[in-house]
Amino acid sequence: MKGPLSVMHFEHQYSVALYQLQTALQVIRSANKVPDIKQLSQLTGYSEEHILESMEFGTSSYLQHKSSFQ
Repeated sequence: MKGPLSVMHFEHQYSVALYQLQTALQVIRSANKVPDIKQLSQLTGYSEEHILESMEFGTSSYLQHKSSFQ
């Protein structure tokens, strides 16, 4: 897939992961713990590499428009 749609898919993939990471972080922080990448990987099922890429390439627009991505 090339062009604008492939960019949207790429961004969407990382934005979904970023949203799930942010949700996992909220849960962990509510228990007064500081997670590391390995723990986030175990909680979300994403690889450590994917987590780091999501933090770099994901956007918070998924949080605002979550229903339009489903």
